[in-house]
Amino acid sequence: MALTAVLLTRPGSDETGGSNGSAGGPDRLPTIDIAALDGTGRIESASWAGEVVVVNLWASWCAPCVEELPALEQFATTVSGARVVGIAVRDSASLARGFARRAGVTYELGIDSSGAVARAFGLSGLPGTYVYGRFGDLVWSKAGQLESDDLRRLAAAVDAELNNLVEAP
Repeated sequence: MALTAVLLTRPGSDETGGSNGSAGGPDRLPTIDIAALDGTGRIESASWAGEVVVVNLWASWCAPCVEELPALEQFATTVSGARVVGIAVRDSASLARGFARRAGVTYELGIDSSGAVARAFGLSGLPGTYVYGRFGDLVWSKAGQLESDDLRRLAAAVDAELNNLVEAP
């Protein structure tokens, strides 16, 4: 996969962040502690330390979310090194679980029934996708449905972060 120029924000750096500007999102990964959608445990951002994480906020009732899901699933199964986490927002756990099962989603899923996680990301509509680097910093984001160009940018952001040899501050 070809690398494209993506500026990364590091603590203590005066570089511009790598977000494409359309989603914004918090500069640091918010604390997430929600139920896993399959009911078997918790989805906790504290356990993601040192990992590149792609967080996708979605809902089974959201048409653009439904449309982007196959491409995001393909991304999750073909791009190695990043953890992909989907969070169903303001959705029924049973509807979201059924939809994810029918769609063949294999990545980690959580349920944010109250919308608290979406509020922590500052997202007012769905979907929204965020890439956080190994040090918890925002490196790329997109509000709205992922298109093919966005998926290339998403992959480039993950690739750049995985290949960035900057030491922890």
